[in-house]
Amino acid sequence: MEKERRRELIRDYKERPLRGLVYAIENQKRGRRLILAETDPQGARNRFAFFQMTGDCPRSELAADWRADGPQAFVLVELEEIEKKPEAFREDLKALGELWREREKPETLY
Repeated sequence: MEKERRRELIRDYKERPLRGLVYAIENQKRGRRLILAETDPQGARNRFAFFQMTGDCPRSELAADWRADGPQAFVLVELEEIEKKPEAFREDLKALGELWREREKPETLY
């Protein structure tokens, strides 16, 4: 019975719906954002929480402001989440990230 349960859990894991996330790391003091696209939404959330907890900067583009304003000035803002489709998932996610960047004023982007 143990082997059957294990097989069932593996099958369920492989069949789970996969998602992608377009998100921004936003500096609330300066009103600037770094918009990113990620194929693992939970991983992105966990990494950001880890960087805030440790005080390390998650991206080189943010380093100067991260040091000046501190990690508490930054928040993760989820902009859009999409479900993975068999065809062109990464390309769709990248294009969606570009669309979100185009919506922003250039002076507010990193």
